[in-house]
Amino acid sequence: HVVKEVIDSIATIECNPHTTKPDITKANNLLRWEPKMSLRQGLRCMGALLP
Repeated sequence: HVVKEVIDSIATIECNPHTTKPDITKANNLLRWEPKMSLRQGLRCMGALLP
């Protein structure tokens, strides 16, 4: 799991991507939106905000 690897091995995962199958294709098609950073970069930023 990338989340556990980047943030912490005890991080609680509320959403299982294998079950929800997140896909940003619709956001890209409708809004021409693309992420500005990689998943790992975003997780590092989010992890810095966790207590």
